[in-house]
Amino acid sequence: MRDRLLLDAQILGRALFPPGVQVSISRDPGAAELMPAEREASNSMAPERRLAFAHGRSCARDSLRAIGLIPTAIPVGEQRAPLWPAGITGAISHCQDIAVAAAARCEVVASLGIDIEQAGSLEQGVIDLICTPIEQARLQKGTDASHARLYFAIKESIYKCLWPFVRRFIDFQEVEVELDLAEGSYRAKACSPDLDKNRVGAIRGSFLEGSSVVVTSAYLPPGPLL
Repeated sequence: MRDRLLLDAQILGRALFPPGVQVSISRDPGAAELMPAEREASNSMAPERRLAFAHGRSCARDSLRAIGLIPTAIPVGEQRAPLWPAGITGAISHCQDIAVAAAARCEVVASLGIDIEQAGSLEQGVIDLICTPIEQARLQKGTDASHARLYFAIKESIYKCLWPFVRRFIDFQEVEVELDLAEGSYRAKACSPDLDKNRVGAIRGSFLEGSSVVVTSAYLPPGPLL
């Protein structure tokens, strides 16, 4: 029951983002279509990857439509990041046969990220890559027990949110997250001198956990920090 509710776009939008951010989610990759600019960018993709790419772009267009834009192509930019229309911020994520996207005008949020991941535990070697020593200590104490994959999904959302400002890959160890499991939210801080600590600290985000998937968000309110 919770997983079905968790995969409802309106519920996700209200739980993960402030008003004005539109979320779209789909479990039907076969219905997705590509626009010409997207088709060109996906020519070299393997069939499975191409299907997921089309599924995500279809979701993204639904989110754009919900904020009042005419559906348009979302080409591929640096490091394969989506190129959104001018004045729009957005993010796309895939998990098995599920695609999710979020979009908003930049006067609503300056930037955003979203991620969906399959629920479940992670091997210790993967946890070592994802979690800082402080995060691992929290996992071992039991307060965040079994939430290692949640850390992964949150940091993926943060990376997407920060991409427009840094234009580079951000290592998992460069950002540290403190979960508020009761509220379904978190706080982030920069652990790298290469990241703006004020910007990272200004990130807001939430998460929803089900038995099969976890969904996370990150967003920056518009303001002088940017």
